[in-house]
Amino acid sequence: MSDLKNRLERTITWKTGLFVALTCVLDWFWLTGTAIGLVGKWAIAAWATAVILQGLACIGYLEMATMFRDSSGGLPTYVHEAFKKYGEFPGALASWGYVIGWGAAPVAIVIFAGFFVKETIIHSLNITLFALIVLSVVYLVNYFGVKIWSKASTFIVITAFISLLVCIGNWLFPSPESVNAIGFGYSARDVGFSTFIAAVFILAWSAYASEVVLNITAEYKNPVKDSKIALFTTILIFLFGTAFVSITYMKMLPLDTILNHPYTPLLPLSEHLMGYAGQLAVTFAMVVGLFLSMNSCFIASSRVLFQMGRTGTSIRQFGYLNKYGSPAIALLGVFALNIVMITILGEQPIAIMRAGDVGYFGTIILANIAFILLRRDRPDAERGFRAPDFYVYVCGLLAIVNLVVVVVGTWEWGLFRTMVGASLLLTYLPFYFYRKKVQDRREYSGVRFL
Repeated sequence: MSDLKNRLERTITWKTGLFVALTCVLDWFWLTGTAIGLVGKWAIAAWATAVILQGLACIGYLEMATMFRDSSGGLPTYVHEAFKKYGEFPGALASWGYVIGWGAAPVAIVIFAGFFVKETIIHSLNITLFALIVLSVVYLVNYFGVKIWSKASTFIVITAFISLLVCIGNWLFPSPESVNAIGFGYSARDVGFSTFIAAVFILAWSAYASEVVLNITAEYKNPVKDSKIALFTTILIFLFGTAFVSITYMKMLPLDTILNHPYTPLLPLSEHLMGYAGQLAVTFAMVVGLFLSMNSCFIASSRVLFQMGRTGTSIRQFGYLNKYGSPAIALLGVFALNIVMITILGEQPIAIMRAGDVGYFGTIILANIAFILLRRDRPDAERGFRAPDFYVYVCGLLAIVNLVVVVVGTWEWGLFRTMVGASLLLTYLPFYFYRKKVQDRREYSGVRFL
């Protein structure tokens, strides 16, 4: 079969890439309350720092995306290409970091949804039980290959739009409580460098998602032009959108509301506009949007894990397809990861996010270094977009800055949680070495092994 037949069809434009990125907008509405509680008025700066750091890195990612414009996979692909002359392990580790980052997200997202339900409908809701039931349903739906998610991103974006309309409505019709709002003078106690970095680390879970538009470069009709437009439009929307949500919360909500309900500040805003019916409407939209968002993360992480099983960088079982055409063992692996996370960390979505971020930041740092290696090892390779030559130093600096963010950001939350995050990334080692030292050797010696 020719290479052309193996390539993904180029059928989409930058608008599709932007649409995919906008599915991350829901994160702004529950992360902002946590950031304000941590650093007060500096939450706006923390959001801007996270968005700009990844925006700068994305210029390097854009160059690599146009180098490998016929390949899907995003950051792990760039790391694999840059390091493959030195060995497959860094590329495989980058893929595992992506699995951890995306794979830990479902349980955090469903816990957020649980808080909306608990505060508006079922006040006695056991959020842990709620999360386990929803996770089990999503696992079974995916196991049996039910294809009901093709239009899911549409509803996620609609939910994000509804949430933004609630914020806009509160500017047009301010609540009487807005006279006692936080304002821009509030600064949480003991806000120092480490606390600010901890806030940046939390917000990076959403702000760093701007790179997703490059995951589908291989499907853009014009890979260079569409990638550039999708990327820079996404960064601008993220920069101004997060500032708007932060300013709205500070100008419209009292401090007690933010501190006591950091995940659901949207509920009192919607109640002011439409009463309890507004709360119910926003809760319904949020729960469905979060449910679909959770499923998207479930699918994305299981597919990366499945590919690792097929390419020989993790155990062979992860590459197994069941009779319904679903990567059953990879799905089970992601499901097990979520069970472990909620068992160890409980109903603490921010703690779960931080643990997953450790793996994701491992991928980010390796991708920063990948840019440097590709410039050195393949200086004459075709690049549809070429960053300035000094960007080698920018990416080197970004690798260091991201390392500082992940180390300080995890350490700020305590040794135990830091170890949980680090151990998630290290869990890759037994899978990798078992594949190489046991399963591959059995295959080479003629022993049949799944």
